[in-house]
Order: sequence, then C-alpha cells, then structure tokens
Amino acid sequence: MKSCKSVLLFFSLIFGAVIHADPYTDDRYGFIVEPPVDWQITQSEKGLTATSPDGSVVFQVAAFESDKFESSMDIAAAFLGAMEAKGDTAGFVAYDNNDCILADASFDVEQGSLRGFFVFINDAPMDYIVMSYAPQELYDKVSDLIISSVNSFSPSQERYFYPGPISQFFYPVDGPQKKKYKLNILDTDFAINIDPGEEDASQVMIEREARILMTYKDELAYRAWERYYRLITRDQYVRLAPLVSQLEEILAKKNIDVQDYPNVLLKWLQGFDFKRSGTISDLIPPVSCLTQKAGDCDSLALTYLIILHYFGFDGILMLSSEYAHAMAAVDTAGDGARFSHDRKRYLVAELTDDVPIGMIASDMSDPAKWIGVSIFKYQ
Repeated sequence: MKSCKSVLLFFSLIFGAVIHADPYTDDRYGFIVEPPVDWQITQSEKGLTATSPDGSVVFQVAAFESDKFESSMDIAAAFLGAMEAKGDTAGFVAYDNNDCILADASFDVEQGSLRGFFVFINDAPMDYIVMSYAPQELYDKVSDLIISSVNSFSPSQERYFYPGPISQFFYPVDGPQKKKYKLNILDTDFAINIDPGEEDASQVMIEREARILMTYKDELAYRAWERYYRLITRDQYVRLAPLVSQLEEILAKKNIDVQDYPNVLLKWLQGFDFKRSGTISDLIPPVSCLTQKAGDCDSLALTYLIILHYFGFDGILMLSSEYAHAMAAVDTAGDGARFSHDRKRYLVAELTDDVPIGMIASDMSDPAKWIGVSIFKYQ
C-alpha cells in the first residue's frame, strides 16, 4: 500500500465523531448553496443572506421570475446601476447555455466602500443574482471566501453536479481545446478527450478550497472536510461524463454484470500510478487522474466514487488522520469489511493496493479511527 500522508494534513481528528455540513436548499426557489462552514444563513423575501462568523463577508442570493429581465446584462445593469457600483464585467455561458455576467465591482455604503464578486444568471423559471462582498480594505484577505461562497451556488438539484459559476467563468465545462488521452480497461484500448484548461481550472479551485480548509480547527474541521470534498465532487462530476460513456460501452460489450462494476472499476484504478500533486492541497483532481493515469489515495477514491455514482451506486469517502489515508466505501453486495455511515453499511474499497473490494489492511482496520464523508449529499 502506498503512503498517503497528505490526507488530513491540516488538523487532528477526534476519532469516531460524525458531523454533517449539509448544503442548503431553498425550498421556495430551488437553488442550493454551501457557503463556508459556520456561516450564519437567514432567509430573505427573495432568497437568503449568509455572513461569515466575524461579519466581514456577506453572501447573498436573490431570485426573480424570469419574465422580469430580458437578459443577464439587463439584470446586471439594473442592479449595478442602482448600487452605483464601479468595476469590470464580462459575459459567459453556464449550465444549460444560460447567459451570465460576472462582475468584480465596488460600491459605497454609509460605513465605507465594499468590494466583491457578483454573478447575474438569466435562467428559467428564475433569474438569479449571486453576490459576495466585504469591506474594500479586507478584500485581498478574504477574497478566497468571497469566491468560494459564490462558487457554491447551484440553480437547482438537476444542476447541482456542475462546477460553480465562477469556475465555469474562468474555464468552460466541455472545454474547446481537447487533447486525446489513451486508456485501457479489460484489455480494451479506448481514448477520452479532455481539455487541459479544465484540469488547470480544477486545480485552481482545489487549491483555493484547501487554503480555506486550513483555517478550520477542532470540531468545525469535520464539517469543513465534508464541504471541501463535496465541492471537488461537484466540480469534477460532469467533467467525467465522457469517460463514463466509454466505460459503459466497453463493460456492456464484455457482458459485465452491473453488480460487478465496483469490482472491475476498482481493479482498473488500482493499476494507476501513485502520484501526489505537491501543492497545498496535495490532491490531483479526478480529471487529471485520467490524463496522467495516476493519483493518490483521495484523488483516486473520488474518481472511483464519481464513476460508480453514474452507474447508480451510492458511496462515501473514508478518511483517517491516524492512518494518514483515504479509501472509498460503496453501498454494494459483497463480503468483507464494512463501514457504518448514515444508517448504511458500506463495503470498503482500497484504491492504492491490489486487493479485492472489502479488504483492508489489519493495521488500518479500527473503524473508530475513520470518518465517513457524504460527497453526494444535496438534500
């Protein structure tokens, strides 16, 4: 088994505790957000307001009936004009070809000048303004929090597993400059087309979230880890769709029963090289695991879980600071070690050693020294 000491790098766990940091779904308008951990969320008439614990950063979402504005530019002009805001704006396309505007703008209030990021989305059946801002003098210090909160927005459950709007602004999903990467499974060669720009955008997002993660200690760190891996999962999910289509075709031609997919895919990913990013996060995004045919314990586990989720398998990420390791665990039939989480017993899957599903090293088998992370939870 390869060493994976990058996992749980930033804090010491109190073993056995499980604390959830669920995404917030607005039942009135359908959008979902997951601002940084321990922010206070309150509903407003048109959406919500969330504030950082020290009150320095404010995150807001406002929803409007889609017949109120003709375009995202109309939304931006009306809002920024009313605020007498100054800054830069740029258009982009996100989700289902919705036209959007991103603004980095400043505006004045009685207490002084504020600066932040604003996203204007012309959607159906709702239009959205998504914004996060802080006092001008604090902007550089809290810009990660501002971007992260806006990027946690999703217009609906159907589009939850998409990169956030700022990630889509910086580089489009299904990028235009694809390269071909060759892979092999079950003695079958195939190729996937991935834009290296999407890899870079994913790594930027992961490093930003890792910097935020490093600020949490003690019990809040549990929730921060859940949020961290959920945001990565959301960013990566649609990027892996082309791979899943290829795998589905090959597995069907090989007459592999769906119930055997967890075993076959585990064996496949165990054959990848062991590699760490060497960055603050020390985590390679799943899309890069495919292009490099390499990854470490948590990046490979995320790749495995996302692929299986496409095929209808629920799974969780397992983390241990004591063992400095991560594994996957899957809700599937089979013999071996299981991990209890949210009233289910998940079969463990080790990604960095050539062992069958359900097998775990005896010196890592104490369940009290693992925590489970629900990376697919959005309700």
